[in-house]
Amino acid sequence: MDIILQHNQYKEWGRFISSENLNLWPYTREFQCQCGLIKIKDLSFVVIENKHILAICPLYVTKEDEYNQFSDDGGYLRSPIVSFTLPERKREKAYDFIFKTIDELAFRYNVVKSLIMFDPQPDYSYHNLFLKYDYINTSLLTQIINLSKPKEDLWMDLRKSYKALINKGLKTYDYHIMTRDNADYEIHEKYRLTHFMAAGRATRPKENFDLQFEQLKAGQATLISVLFEGKYVQLNYFNHYNNYVHYASAADDPEFSSTCMVPIGHAIIWQAIKYFKENNYKYLELGTQYFGNQLFEYPSEKKKMISYFKRGFGGSPYPLYRGIKYYDKSLLKYDILKSIDYL
Repeated sequence: MDIILQHNQYKEWGRFISSENLNLWPYTREFQCQCGLIKIKDLSFVVIENKHILAICPLYVTKEDEYNQFSDDGGYLRSPIVSFTLPERKREKAYDFIFKTIDELAFRYNVVKSLIMFDPQPDYSYHNLFLKYDYINTSLLTQIINLSKPKEDLWMDLRKSYKALINKGLKTYDYHIMTRDNADYEIHEKYRLTHFMAAGRATRPKENFDLQFEQLKAGQATLISVLFEGKYVQLNYFNHYNNYVHYASAADDPEFSSTCMVPIGHAIIWQAIKYFKENNYKYLELGTQYFGNQLFEYPSEKKKMISYFKRGFGGSPYPLYRGIKYYDKSLLKYDILKSIDYL
C-alpha cells in the first residue's frame, strides 16, 4: 500500500466515492474545501495499491487553544473511509496502515489530539473501529429516516402533536425547493444573510457559503425555503450523495419566528421528507442526538431541544461512532477535569 498526499487531487476522491454506495456526502470536493477554510495544514491522503484507491483520509491540522489537533474546526473529522468492497481482512490491514500513518503525521506536526468520527452506514454492518487504535470512545446517536417506507407509514411515524402543526403550516406558508435545475445565487444569498440574522453574527466567511452554492449546482445539495407573503422566513439546507440525505442546517428570521402564530419548522421538514422520498432518495439523516452530558461532550439546552424536535419526525437511532486520541496525556487530564464540572 502507498500513501499519496492529497495536494488538491480531488479527482481521486471523486472516483472513489462514485464507486461506493455509501453515505459519503462529507467527502465531496466542496465540503472538504469548506473544512479546509479553517485548517492550518492539509494532510489529507489517499491509499493506493496497484493503481486502485483503497481508501481516502481527510486529515486537517487545526488550532484549538494554541494546540495542534486533527479536527474539523474543533469538531470531529469524518475520516477515514476504506472501501466496503474489500474483503474484511484486507479492510483491517488498510485501517492498520492508515492509523499508523495518522500517528506518524501527528508526531511530525506536533499534534496533541485527534478527533475522528465514522459516518453511519445503514446498509452495512460496522463497529467502532477507533477503539482498536487507542481512541477513547465518545460515540453518540444520530436519527435516520428510512425513506423507502410508504408515505402513509412516514406520516404515522410523526409525533402526534406535529400533524396538526404541519397541516397548519402547509396552509399558511409557501414553499420553494431549489436544486441544480433552478439554482439561483440571489436566493442562496438570502440563506446566507438569514443565517447571520439567526446567529446574530457572521459565523462563517462568505467564501464558505459560496462553496455550498457550488455543491448545490453540482447536484449535491438542496435548499428548501419557507415564504410568507413573498418574504423568505426560513431556509433549510440539505446535503446529499449516493441517495443519502443529511439535514445540514436551518436559518430562520428570528423576528418573524418570535411573532408568528404558526410554527415554521414542522412543515418544512415534512416537505423535505416528501420531496426526497419522491425523488428516490433512500435515507434522510436528521442529525446528532443529544440527551445529556457525556465525558468530553456537554450539550447546551438548545442542542437537546433541537434533538427532541428532530426525533418527532420518526426514524430510528443509529450509532455515530466517534473517538478521541490524546498524544499528550497532560491535555487528557485537563479535559477530564473540565468535563467533571458538567457531569
